[in-house]
Amino acid sequence: MTAATAVRPTEAQVLAVLAVKLLSHGDRGDFRRCFAADAVNRPGDYAPGPCRGTGPDAVWATSRWLRRAFGELDWTVRAVAGRGPVVLVAAEMRGRHTGALTLHDRHGTPARVLRPSGLRFTVRRTYRFRTAGHRIIERSVDFGELGPFREDMRP
Repeated sequence: MTAATAVRPTEAQVLAVLAVKLLSHGDRGDFRRCFAADAVNRPGDYAPGPCRGTGPDAVWATSRWLRRAFGELDWTVRAVAGRGPVVLVAAEMRGRHTGALTLHDRHGTPARVLRPSGLRFTVRRTYRFRTAGHRIIERSVDFGELGPFREDMRP
């Protein structure tokens, strides 16, 4: 039997994990330090218009949208993959549905509001990040499972 060799994370991997964790507690300055001024944010089909823009403020808007709807919000990183500028992060998002969750159509216009249910939830997410020059230049998320909101999100 051989001893396990510690694998040192790359700068891109560290940035990607930090970007996921910032969604629950980061401030605007944290996002500005982590994301390039022209970073592309692809937050998913249900996000409001300001989240679909570019730069750190678009990711900050995504964080605020989630925090308004969900209390006790936290992410547990389960896996990180990628050795170059592209990094994938598999994570579980946990929280409690404590605020109205406004779902938007493909144009970013409010389409439906889910009233607070008080339900605790855990859902899986896969994030993809691309980095350059010590910053994230692209962020996207695969919504994967919808957990307790699956029925409520049907058109």
